[in-house]
Amino acid sequence: MTEVKQIDTGTVELARGKTVGGTWQVVRKLGEGGCGSVYLVKNLEDDSEAAMKAESNTAAGGCVLKLEVAILKKLSGKPHVAQFLFAARLMDFSYVIMTLLGESLNKLVKRVGRQITVSSQVRIAANTLFCLKQMHDIGFIHRDLKPANMALGYKSNSEECRFLHILDFGLARQYAVPHSEQPSKLMMRRPRERSLFRGTTRYCSIRMHDRSEQGRVDDLWSMLYLLAELRGPLPWANQW
Repeated sequence: MTEVKQIDTGTVELARGKTVGGTWQVVRKLGEGGCGSVYLVKNLEDDSEAAMKAESNTAAGGCVLKLEVAILKKLSGKPHVAQFLFAARLMDFSYVIMTLLGESLNKLVKRVGRQITVSSQVRIAANTLFCLKQMHDIGFIHRDLKPANMALGYKSNSEECRFLHILDFGLARQYAVPHSEQPSKLMMRRPRERSLFRGTTRYCSIRMHDRSEQGRVDDLWSMLYLLAELRGPLPWANQW
């Protein structure tokens, strides 16, 4: 039985107990998506737990983990986002280690099993808007905001577990770059006439469906649909 099994979608199968990078031991798989697999790992030096996202180096469409690492580093030290710990590229796959987060908003809503109250909806809105602002402030848009990409802080952290965190930056795009003469300021990139579809159909703005260039406003539209769904199904929910 091989310890690593690569899959064309970019996911990576790691055996339980496998040691990665000499420090991190795989405990169990937490989930997977189109851009890699996520594992619960343990630090062999101090027994602390963390999350590891692994992506095959031969993934169709190229490696997106490099972009995710770059964004995590730029957001390092900021609240309501997983903190970057370590990243490396091995022969078969690349991986990034980050602080562990808790239950996703998607799972939380399903567990509650009823309509979210207006007061909870407002708190989620404020929290989500703050998360997006942090991304926009460093010059990136998320492009795939949805309940599955928002999660509470880990249960062992009494402060962070009460707030939502934004995650999964695999589809993000840099909409602004540092100004050539004033690096501390951002300069908007020239918009493309047409762009490829990015995101989750259910939560995308009309501009994204039309294959137009995306900007910060498109993240806000996704947030609006996310919030509306907390109070009831979206009109187009059965179409996708």
